[in-house]
Amino acid sequence: MKNFPIKILNICLLTFSLVASSQAVEKVGTTSFQFLKVLTDARATAMGEAYTAVTDNSDAVFWNPGALTKVTGTDFNFSYMDYFLDVNHFSFAGAYNLSGIGTIGIQGIFVDVGEMQVTRVSDLRFIGETYNPGLTGETFSPSAFVFGLSFAKSLTEKFSFGLTAKYIREDMDIKSASYGDINASAIAFDAGLVYRTGFKSVEISAVVRHFGPEVTYVGQGYPLPQTFNIGISGYLMGKGDNLFMNSENQSLL
Repeated sequence: MKNFPIKILNICLLTFSLVASSQAVEKVGTTSFQFLKVLTDARATAMGEAYTAVTDNSDAVFWNPGALTKVTGTDFNFSYMDYFLDVNHFSFAGAYNLSGIGTIGIQGIFVDVGEMQVTRVSDLRFIGETYNPGLTGETFSPSAFVFGLSFAKSLTEKFSFGLTAKYIREDMDIKSASYGDINASAIAFDAGLVYRTGFKSVEISAVVRHFGPEVTYVGQGYPLPQTFNIGISGYLMGKGDNLFMNSENQSLL
């Protein structure tokens, strides 16, 4: 049983790699639910999304559910972003450590695109000397949201694993004569792991996000924006098990 955590890590990495290999070529611009690619955390954004092996609070529900085991007690996180073109992006995350059982997490994302004007080709015309660029006088307000539940557990002192199930919906707030209300929804899953190598402070992580079925818009199917990430982290400088230099007052991750 001495190599049990290593065997689990190898099996999970192999499974994640096989899942990722089926999505090796990203279909840029043709995946659904593009708002899922908008980052929810300022620190993760600044790190260029190199965050799966670093996250250690309730925000792990967005990045790596396996890292939720690092939460002690209760943790909540709220975020608001004034995005491009007056788009409002809200998110929240929460985690609670059930001692001896595991850690549960919740997540939510809401995107408010705001009010937009309806245009139609049939309304492209001159009104007197003024050209009307298809405006009908109507407006619509697209929106999208996610709600998810996570569970993570430490299987050994070195190895933890987490799963997330989430409901995703996007509503264009438009009615079509052929398809009725134009909206789409799906159930998707995230799966992540964290492996504490035991060598200094080095940790390895792997996560699959947005894994689920195709989403159908007006009769056409589009895949979810699935991603597969592997991360590694460690303290180059700091207290305790750093890789190069001890320091009581400074740290470099």
